[in-house]
Amino acid sequence: MAPELSAFEARRRANVANNAKLLKDTQDAAAKMKKAAKPVPKPAAPRKRKAPAEPAQKTRVMPTRQSARLSGTEPVVDATSIKGEDLSVWESKPKRARTTGDLKLDKMAIEGTRWANGGDTGAFASFAQGAQPGVRTFTDDDIKDTSDEKLKDLRKSMNDLELYDGWQPNDIKLTTERIYAMAFHPIKEKPLIFAGDKKGIVGVFDASQEKPNYDDDDEDADIPLPKVSAFEMHTATISSIITPLCDHNSVISASYDSTIRCLDLPTQVSSQLWQPADDSDDLKITCVDMSPEQKDVLVFSTMYGSLGRIDRRAKAAEADLWNLTDNKIGGFALNP
Repeated sequence: MAPELSAFEARRRANVANNAKLLKDTQDAAAKMKKAAKPVPKPAAPRKRKAPAEPAQKTRVMPTRQSARLSGTEPVVDATSIKGEDLSVWESKPKRARTTGDLKLDKMAIEGTRWANGGDTGAFASFAQGAQPGVRTFTDDDIKDTSDEKLKDLRKSMNDLELYDGWQPNDIKLTTERIYAMAFHPIKEKPLIFAGDKKGIVGVFDASQEKPNYDDDDEDADIPLPKVSAFEMHTATISSIITPLCDHNSVISASYDSTIRCLDLPTQVSSQLWQPADDSDDLKITCVDMSPEQKDVLVFSTMYGSLGRIDRRAKAAEADLWNLTDNKIGGFALNP
């Protein structure tokens, strides 16, 4: 005889049966709703059978051109296809090598209709001088034998010149960044060295300051650093610094910030000589120069291949610009 179920067990079984019935009713209702929402299928149209196409004959397509290396044959050079050149020269043409050593202009002349003078270097004939680079033009005996007193005094003064020995070059640090331009202000009583760096700062070294006294053999000697001044003249790289021969009181500098400035040494004032009329114009200046015969006229080059000229006497200081090339002009010089 089966044991009598407790009230809790009887209620649990009744709940299980009731939940199973609810689940079955829910599944049946969902199946009916899905069947009702399903669209009526359309009758499929009869497919037409295509006529079988004739099989295309497969042919191997060969390239119209093939290199001599792939074909396994020797290269054939057509002499008629080489215009203006000798066949033997073309076959034995070597790879261009870097040019080294000293070069003479008469050996480097380019022939052609555009360069009509060819190897004629007569334009430089007046510059030929007797002095040779690295060779002394006079000795102590020559000074003694010189009869011209002015020439004798000049030779004596030149012979007494010595290299600067105040500080080692590594100890004379003019700027904190890379130097792009330098200039020497050649005054005997006050020799000054100017250097412009990539951030627009000008460093100034006074070579007339008192030199330190120390023993060269003493490696532990405490050598004081030289006095160097620094000034923020420009806001970008200083590309050029010149000391005009016609005005020893001025130092002219140009920069990538599109300005040219003049430093007046007696008043210690840096004046702006030129900038583009529109402040939004960017005309990076790469070099500046002036002729001693025209002390008020400045010539400058730009990053964009143009050459400019300004006259300081003009009120507006407008520049005349000539486009010479599409590339940057790195530098130029005026022959006075």
